[in-house]
Amino acid sequence: MDADTRPSRRSPAAAWLARGLVLALAVTAAAVGLGAEHSQNLCQDTLQRAGRIKSGTTAAEAAAVGRDLLARCPNPRDAVTPVALLIGAHHRAIAIDVATGLTRRNPDDYVGWLILSAVEGKNARGEAAQRRVDQLRPPV
Repeated sequence: MDADTRPSRRSPAAAWLARGLVLALAVTAAAVGLGAEHSQNLCQDTLQRAGRIKSGTTAAEAAAVGRDLLARCPNPRDAVTPVALLIGAHHRAIAIDVATGLTRRNPDDYVGWLILSAVEGKNARGEAAQRRVDQLRPPV
């Protein structure tokens, strides 16, 4: 007999075990994918709520959006527009809290520091944030 026509020497139990492992890996991969999609949907919902911030938005509503932004949107780039809207709606303190939270959560991402620098302006914290931006900014 040549190699292509020889009967398999695997036991039926080993074949079932291999199938079970493949199935377990597929289920795990699907669960991870669904979790990531759910997380992205929560972030998108928060960004939509943030897009409705305007003058007249209460501090409680603005603070809730800020908390959700930090909890649901891991990428600091997602916070650029909401922070600008918070400032435009006269919620600068909440915008500072969000920007500070971004730098704590992602200390090596220059975007969070750039947001903090812009929100703080020309004070000691703003200048310190700008120095951190200069350290972290990717070369052009």
